[in-house]
Parts: sequence; structure tokens; C-alpha cells
Amino acid sequence: MIENSRNVFTLTVEEFKEVSRSVLMEFIDLLKQQVHKKDEASGDVMSIDEVSKMTGYKLSTIYTKISRKEIPVLSSRRPLLFSKNAILKWISSGRPSESERIASEFMINQKKVV
Repeated sequence: MIENSRNVFTLTVEEFKEVSRSVLMEFIDLLKQQVHKKDEASGDVMSIDEVSKMTGYKLSTIYTKISRKEIPVLSSRRPLLFSKNAILKWISSGRPSESERIASEFMINQKKVV
């Protein structure tokens, strides 16, 4: 290991290679982490057109479900963005009954008050 207080110009060729290799490996690790995070984020986000294809609903139906808060949405502003995982979970859970929807809405409002 090389002393932290030494100037770069005092390093031997082998020490410089070691430092360079270390810096390069740290940089590669950071790049891998960023690519992995980007893949996770971009793989889950969907547009309204993709949701329409996945669900078979018309765009007007999706807009209605958004306004009634019946479908999970990431962003309620333009562009509308959806989580693929949340949509799949929503589809698999089936349509909630009216009482479940009202109860869920009540609980959400209670959390906002507290």
C-alpha cells in the first residue's frame, strides 16, 4: 500500500501502476452500479400506451381509471408514468369491490391527516 501523503511524481513506476489500477477498478465498479440502477429504473417505468397494450383498455378508460384512482400511477402529470410491477400486481389482484375502494381511500386520507 502506498502512503497517502506522497506526491504523485515521487512514485515508482510500479507504485504508479498500482494506483492507476486501483483507481480504474473503483471507476469500473461505479459505472457498473450506475448501469445496474438505470436498468432497474428504466425497466419498470411504462407509458400510458404500454399500459393500454398490457391491459387491453382504451386510453380513455385508463384516463377515467386514473381520475377515479382505480389504477396505480407513478406521476399524475404529463407524461403519465406507470410502474410495470404495480400494474401487474393491480391486474393480478383483480378489481376491488366498491367497499374496499372506499375503505382504502379513507385509510389514505387518514394517513394524510396524521
